[in-house]
Amino acid sequence: MSYLPQPLNSIAHPPFDGVASLRKHVILRDDFCHGPVTTALIGELGWVVTSVVGAAGSDVDLVATAATVQDHPGVIQLNTGPTTPAIGDEGSLFLAHPDAVILPDGESEAIYLAAIVRFPSVTAIEFNFGLFDAYNAAGRGVNSVSCELDISADTEFNLVVVDGSAATAVATDVTAVIDTWYLIEILAHEDECQLFIDGVLKAYTRSANIPDDEGLTAGFKVATEAAGEKGFLIDAFMMRIPVSR
Repeated sequence: MSYLPQPLNSIAHPPFDGVASLRKHVILRDDFCHGPVTTALIGELGWVVTSVVGAAGSDVDLVATAATVQDHPGVIQLNTGPTTPAIGDEGSLFLAHPDAVILPDGESEAIYLAAIVRFPSVTAIEFNFGLFDAYNAAGRGVNSVSCELDISADTEFNLVVVDGSAATAVATDVTAVIDTWYLIEILAHEDECQLFIDGVLKAYTRSANIPDDEGLTAGFKVATEAAGEKGFLIDAFMMRIPVSR
């Protein structure tokens, strides 16, 4: 039986109740409509893009308004990079504050993460979105909680938890399809993690491999399994963190 709260099922702000809300949660949100777009500061929250593996020059592109994104303003695309992309090249997009989050230790509160993403290609791609111990560590890293798409292993999205490199992966029944928007939501504390896709619970785990007491940072990762550039679109991001004051 799950004790986690239900997801917000929306990328929008939850109700804000002045001082009471400040005592309970910190809420971070980015729709990528404002802020600089450089390798150092991206969007309103100041994301940083990094080449994790290879010399591919990972970067972020602004996606211009077009029929495919007309209802999604502020879309960006994270790329492995166009310069001599090779098998295994990887790029990341992370909040600039490292190790800022530790999973709560009780079942009454959980960290909530959400993002709206889309894949121009689902061939030879690896994707992760969630909380990680290092922005420059390949793939899942040593400690993490994420939604993963690793085409070489599974065409379906997986919920993956990693503690000290020991990993548990739980498959969903959602196969990634090109040019389809997905709302990905993660609820996590150190005893349980849940993955919702488009508002429906698709995977959960109470594995011992959920990281506890490790500093984590919200981020996205993309890697290529073939000699060619890979990327995916991000429309919006939100994170809600419980606090006590």
